[in-house]
Amino acid sequence: MDSTIIKSFEEYKKFVDDKKYRNWIYRGQNNVKYKLESSLLRTINKNKELRHSSNMAIPERYEEAMINKVKKNCHLFLDKEPDSNNTFDWLSLMQHYGAPTRLLDFSYSPYIALYFAISGATENAAIYCVDTVGLKKNNRYFVDGINLKYDDFIKPEHDIKKTMLIKYEPYFTNQRLFVQQGVFLLPNTLDFTHQEILETYNSDYYAKLEIDKKSFKNCLIELYKMNITASSIYPGFEGFCKSFENIGVLSLQQFQEHNELSDLLDIQNTTKIY
Repeated sequence: MDSTIIKSFEEYKKFVDDKKYRNWIYRGQNNVKYKLESSLLRTINKNKELRHSSNMAIPERYEEAMINKVKKNCHLFLDKEPDSNNTFDWLSLMQHYGAPTRLLDFSYSPYIALYFAISGATENAAIYCVDTVGLKKNNRYFVDGINLKYDDFIKPEHDIKKTMLIKYEPYFTNQRLFVQQGVFLLPNTLDFTHQEILETYNSDYYAKLEIDKKSFKNCLIELYKMNITASSIYPGFEGFCKSFENIGVLSLQQFQEHNELSDLLDIQNTTKIY
C-alpha cells in the first residue's frame, strides 16, 4: 500500500479536515512498517512457528474455543457481561482485556489516531484512513455490522475476492472505548490480513499516511492543546501514568514546574476533545 508522507501537523490537519466526521475512521500505528493485521492472526502464525508444524486447526476453531472459555469464566472476574448471543460484543470485551482477536481498533477521531501513532514512537509512524461510508455504498464486500450475526458472517474463505471487512461499534461498550471514539474493523476470515483485504478495494476509499518522526514534537504539542493526551484518552490512574511516555519531548524544567496543562503550554482552554 502506497503512503503519503506527512511532515508537519499542519499537513496532517489539512488532509483530514475535509473528511466528513464519522464517514471516515482512523488507526495509528507507531511504525510505518507495521501492516494492518489482527493480534489473533499474528498469535496463531507465531505459535505455528513455535510448534514447527503447519498441521494446526483452522484459526476459526481456536477463536471459537477461546470465546467459549471467556463466556464460561467471565463471571469470575466481571460484574457485567455482554448479551450471550452477541459474539461481536464478546470479541470487543476480549480485545479490551488483551485477548488476541480478529478485531483492529480504529477511531472516528483523526487526532486521537495521530496520538496513538506518535506517542512513544521512535520511527516514522503511520495512520490508516478508511472511508467506511464510501466503501459501503460502492463495494458489496464491505458492510456495517449493526444487524449482522457472527455465525452468518464468519467463515474460512480462501478466495480473497470474496473476503469482507466489517465495521462494528459495540453495544456493550466501556469508558476507554467511549473517550477514544473507538470502533472496530474485522474480517470475515482469518485467511488474509486486514491490509490484504483492504487492498482489494478501490483506493479512493482508503489512504495510508506516513508521519515523519521529525514532526512528532510539534504534533504532540498541538494535540496537547486539544487536550488529547494519555490522561484524557485512558481513564483513571492508567492514563496519568501513561502520560509519562513522552517525557523528554518537552524540557525537564517545563515538566517539573507545570501543575496544569495550560501552565505548560500557555493556553487558556484545553477542554475540547476532537
